Amino acid sequence: MKFPIARDKVVVILGPTTSGKSRLSIEIASKFPSEIINSDKIQVYKGLDITSNKISLEEQLGVPHHLLGTIDSSSPDEISTAQYRSWDSLLISEINNRGNLPTVVGMLNELAEFHRSERKGMHQPYKGLAKAIGVQEFEEYFKRYASETNVLEGDEVQRRMYEEAVKAIKENTCELARRQAEKINFLKSKGWNITILDGTYSLQALMDGSKSWFNTWETQVLEPSVKIVKSFLKA
Repeated sequence: MKFPIARDKVVVILGPTTSGKSRLSIEIASKFPSEIINSDKIQVYKGLDITSNKISLEEQLGVPHHLLGTIDSSSPDEISTAQYRSWDSLLISEINNRGNLPTVVGMLNELAEFHRSERKGMHQPYKGLAKAIGVQEFEEYFKRYASETNVLEGDEVQRRMYEEAVKAIKENTCELARRQAEKINFLKSKGWNITILDGTYSLQALMDGSKSWFNTWETQVLEPSVKIVKSFLKA
């Protein structure tokens, strides 16, 4: 059944890093005529597709995506919130005019306050794509081992630097996810009608190699989401 999309209807999917936002947006788009607007401030830039966890063209399954890898990463200026809001508003209007549901995915300011280290000797904060987790943590490693992507056997200094960078990535990812969750809870405390769906168990099952992960995802995340969107569109 195709639901008529009212001009003032917009679905927003918020969530911490690697919580399944992209997957959920595609699955919702398979059930409702949708176009997806990326609001991840790192994924909007070209490059570092794996590091920034961009959804691949194959995974998009033909669903139109906007503001995903469209900005030149060499640009000296960061995208401001006002600039993004302007693009977002225009896209929402265009998508509505096509009779589709605008689905905004990500968190616009998810790294705006996170880990603002300065480049050594440059006295400039990391900007744009350089904010992606993994870039800063491995900076010192690649300064010393510029051409080495593998840890050489017997080089304890290299191994230690590599392990420290990996540890920092894990710690910073956990911290980022915690701050993102705080922002979502803050919006809810201010009266936003936010429904919280927990994909922890399905993610854990997937990491454990269990085939039950998809059934858990369907019952705990996908099915409730479809009901929410269906009710929202009928209202």
